[in-house]
Amino acid sequence: MPEGPEVYILCEAFKYLDITVEQYGKHLLYKDLDGRCYDITFGLYGKIFVSKTEKGYDIQKTGCSPLTGDIKHIQSFDYVKSKLGVDWISSSKDDLLKVVQEWKVKSKKIAALLLDQHEICGIGVAWGSEILNKAGIHPTELPCNVDIEKLVDAMIYIKNESISIYRNISLYDPVDFANKWFRNLYLVRDMKVYKTGKEVSVSGRTFYTITGNFPACSTNA
Repeated sequence: MPEGPEVYILCEAFKYLDITVEQYGKHLLYKDLDGRCYDITFGLYGKIFVSKTEKGYDIQKTGCSPLTGDIKHIQSFDYVKSKLGVDWISSSKDDLLKVVQEWKVKSKKIAALLLDQHEICGIGVAWGSEILNKAGIHPTELPCNVDIEKLVDAMIYIKNESISIYRNISLYDPVDFANKWFRNLYLVRDMKVYKTGKEVSVSGRTFYTITGNFPACSTNA
């Protein structure tokens, strides 16, 4: 499913069309041409359709299966943000360090903490696998045994790499880019370990890792 970087890239395309949107975690926050605010999530197959109206460009979320996420009318963008943790994409290294340092006393495995949207929102199993692989940390490791600064450095590095495609949006028709966004992003994702490494189950979710890329773990997969 689209995670923080994918939703961020979609928002960048919308800026060329003067559509009022904001990415926060895996959420697309959207204000329509009549001033109504919506919270859009995408699930596994959710897509967006951009169309031209008399008032300007408008967007609709397409797909009707339970796997396509949801669209909800909300009071304001801040309402959604208040329910979530810090945003991975917009947070600085210091912001992320402040959150991750508190994980040292928690008993959850590090991969499970990365998925907790009330801690840091925007990371799923795809980019979570890439972050842990970059940091050389096994998904089942306990946070008390993790080099926190190395983990946060990996978060920053993977974030910057994953959103680098947005710099090329101006080369395309923004409407065409947005409407093909879901399909194209899965073609251009530069994954090093996701769906190619060894599968590791953590809290019912499947992470991926490369055997031998991390120090000896204190826990077993």
